Amino acid sequence: MAAAVMHQTMLSATEGYADHGPHVPAHAHPRAERLRWQPYTAHVDRARELRWTCACRLVMYFLVVGGGRAWVRCERRRHVLAQPEVTETEPMLYPDAGRLWERILLGRAR
Repeated sequence: MAAAVMHQTMLSATEGYADHGPHVPAHAHPRAERLRWQPYTAHVDRARELRWTCACRLVMYFLVVGGGRAWVRCERRRHVLAQPEVTETEPMLYPDAGRLWERILLGRAR
């Protein structure tokens, strides 16, 4: 019997506190995928942050959705009180963004 392939068309929101999420490993895996980050731009009128990493770190990641696409936003701070440098990946399909999010959380993409 063939296994059914399920296509994910929606990403679900995270559970937990607004400023607390998982911690990303401080050091990436030695063979981590190098992502192409670009400066922040407004992709859509109403982007929504579905998931995020812990705000206690100087680098925070967000899984963002809007306009039928998803992307990852990265906020890097030099120190706690500094304004963040905000960069993003290209918008992509939900399943691709979900897999990228998982690789980032495991330290396999940066």
